[in-house]
Amino acid sequence: MKATPEEIAEAKRAEAYWAPERIAEAVPANPDKGVEGSPTLRGLMRSPSHVDNNGVATAGVFLISQDDDPQSDPGKRDQFCSASSVASPTKSLVLSAAHCLNDNDRFRNLAFAPGWKVDPNNKAKGIAPYGIFPIKKGKIWIDGRYLSQGTVKADDLDFAFLKTGPNSKGQFLENATGMGN
Repeated sequence: MKATPEEIAEAKRAEAYWAPERIAEAVPANPDKGVEGSPTLRGLMRSPSHVDNNGVATAGVFLISQDDDPQSDPGKRDQFCSASSVASPTKSLVLSAAHCLNDNDRFRNLAFAPGWKVDPNNKAKGIAPYGIFPIKKGKIWIDGRYLSQGTVKADDLDFAFLKTGPNSKGQFLENATGMGN
């Protein structure tokens, strides 16, 4: 399996969009999207209760943008959820919470930053040591029962699988981070 030039170009666009400063300003995704006063990832990194994952390769942040142009609607904010890579034959699967995406048709610039950690030189920023892996369009799987029953009735089905493309170096997820969980 080898990354195509188109996949590498897509990864470079995702990397440019998801600059460390943009990731740091993302707010947690939740069923009540856009709640005022949500802490940013930067704020959580500074919080004494936040535990730095020390760059665990297979765990990281799943990045969610609602719009290609955030200036078009300032109320829309970039969001994040926790996520983890999962061992697969394609070496490119991620597991996250379905409530982060249950209305995924409106999202753009979805990506996974495995190993995301606090930058030791600038505690207000982070580092994506393995790169940014864009989520392939149309490659999000959520159990239909979760989508039809909702977050309360189907909370035991609150998971989603996502397929990533390679990072900007052409590496597939598990080739960059090691085998997933």
